[in-house]
Amino acid sequence: HKAKEDTKLIERYLSIIEISQKQAYIFGSNKLRDNVTRSAQIWLLTEPEQIDRLIGEKEVFDYKKDTVYAGGGHTVLSFDSYDRAVEFAKRYTFLLHGMIPDIEVFTFTLPFSSKVAAKRMLEHVFEGGPRSQEKDEEFAQSEAERHNNIKTHDGDGAQDSDAQCEEDFIKECAPGKYLDALVEGLERKKALRISSFHQGSFGVENIDSDTRSVMNHNEGTNDTEIYDRSCYDGSKCSKETQALEAASFKEIIYGKKAHSSGSIEQENVDRGVNPVNPVPSKYEPVFEFEKIGGSKGDVNFLAVIHIDGNGMGVRCKRFYDECNVEYVEAMKAGCADDSKAWEEFRKAVSEFSKGIDDSFKEALKKTFEHVGKSIQDGKLNNLSLDKDENTGKPFFPMRGIIASGDDICFVTDGRIGIECAAIFLKELANQNVKDQLPFSASAGVVIVHQKYPFFRAYELAERLCKNAKSFAADLRKKQDTLISKSKKGSVKNTDVLKDNGVGICAIDWHLEMGEIGKDVDEIRKEYRVGRSEDKKKTHLEMRPYIVTVTNDVEMTDADASDNSKFTIQAIEPHRQFDSFSKQMKAYLEKADSDKEVHSKQKELKTILRKGKTETEYYIGSHRLKGLVIDNYYQIIPKGESLVDDSHLPIYVTTADGIERSVIFDAAEALEIFSGIMEE
Repeated sequence: HKAKEDTKLIERYLSIIEISQKQAYIFGSNKLRDNVTRSAQIWLLTEPEQIDRLIGEKEVFDYKKDTVYAGGGHTVLSFDSYDRAVEFAKRYTFLLHGMIPDIEVFTFTLPFSSKVAAKRMLEHVFEGGPRSQEKDEEFAQSEAERHNNIKTHDGDGAQDSDAQCEEDFIKECAPGKYLDALVEGLERKKALRISSFHQGSFGVENIDSDTRSVMNHNEGTNDTEIYDRSCYDGSKCSKETQALEAASFKEIIYGKKAHSSGSIEQENVDRGVNPVNPVPSKYEPVFEFEKIGGSKGDVNFLAVIHIDGNGMGVRCKRFYDECNVEYVEAMKAGCADDSKAWEEFRKAVSEFSKGIDDSFKEALKKTFEHVGKSIQDGKLNNLSLDKDENTGKPFFPMRGIIASGDDICFVTDGRIGIECAAIFLKELANQNVKDQLPFSASAGVVIVHQKYPFFRAYELAERLCKNAKSFAADLRKKQDTLISKSKKGSVKNTDVLKDNGVGICAIDWHLEMGEIGKDVDEIRKEYRVGRSEDKKKTHLEMRPYIVTVTNDVEMTDADASDNSKFTIQAIEPHRQFDSFSKQMKAYLEKADSDKEVHSKQKELKTILRKGKTETEYYIGSHRLKGLVIDNYYQIIPKGESLVDDSHLPIYVTTADGIERSVIFDAAEALEIFSGIMEE
């Protein structure tokens, strides 16, 4: 009995935090300033270092020793006792609801023991009844005894069998398994939640016309001012604490580093670079949609871009499994209390998570720099950039809103949105982290009028991003099928064929012309032409497009010509973004020199909707074939034998077996493309 008391099997408590419905909160306003501020609030309340600053008590939370990782929509922490984990949860949720009263947050805590399987510990937590460290310790002791009493061998080969069973048991107790159990526990807890409601207003308050929510009494006085509120112990928060919070917001929103004293005076802060909005130093960050480029007197469009990493969940799990292997080896080697092995695991996972976040932010920074250089080179003279009254610097035509791990959202002038998304994907493909694998992502871009409901625009961008992911997955399945049917050579890297399109960066976009309430699929049905009795109608749009392929098949026992037949480029030569970009640049060059041709090109998107016969007649009668057809086929991969353009079709059959127009996307994009991508 004395030995049991001296030997504690619960080594730490793992806690996970998730703020629910973040997008609905961030984009619930049509004001860019609100979107930016709300995104900064979420970041402030999920970033361990910022949480440390706001709580301000190391005995409750110390981000340097208590953080496991922050990313993938979660923040995972480790505490040395149950009481500290509970105290942190109380302080954190109190702080969060004090700053954002109507936000929904979930926390879940799981005891960790290297002597108890993660799944068994999870079931113990959900057995019900009051929680305590003593009860957790009793359970761990009973599990350890149960494991020691299990007979692991019988007959010949018993020693080898015993060793294998012990290794399997250690694997089930590994930190990676506990992280999986932690996420599962959070999901189970969310499923058990009771719907909560609160009265929105009493009918006598001022209501914000953009958000339909009650305005607080400081609304409109200072965008980073935080209203008076109580601290955790019921007393009023000190002015120093509130000043520190406000300084943190300024650092996030404006890119200015706050002093540790909490001073937020302009002369006491240094200008920094905001990783969410890395505006070049020659420009000012924009806080109003109306100031993101545009052209005075014209109908101005805004591009909303949503980018999401491909297969990041699978990639993280694979990395955790690799770390688990190292942990198991360390434990087999005789690590007494697992503390050293755990610290190595925690450090590796933390660095990996930070590497992902840094890589996506670096790609965003490169995209901003590319646009800044394009402005300096005179490629975007058609954008009317307003200037800041105080500094005289022009406002930058891009604004980052979300940059959290592999989740990216930014807005641009409508004429550069498609290209900015493609530039981001190409820059991301050049990044890598500890596992040395290239990154890939998919992008959805929606171009809308500046007054269009912003949350609706974001939802459309998300849906377009999913379209791009599905397109990539279907292409990989097609590739797998073709290789399986072929008898020439075999694939070296077979895992690529099973990656569900992860190695393909794709983009989809939509120019919204007021179809509020319609889903993308409904809108795309209007892009079909042909007779009603036709089983397969012609699709006007060619998109989604492939921007780049970061991981393709490598063949063995096949010559180079056979190998090239199975690449994604060969399987889908028509839906290549580089080809579309070159086509657009040729169109724009011709439009600059011949306004009549430009108007005819714009009219093409209307003619195309009337069907093949009308389209062919229009192109022939206006002598546009050399421009819209020859130009397209000049950029088809080499090897095509094309001489007489009278045989060049206006419609081609893509890898999915659907007939599509080679010119509709270009005709539609004439007003929303600037040609800033480099060859």
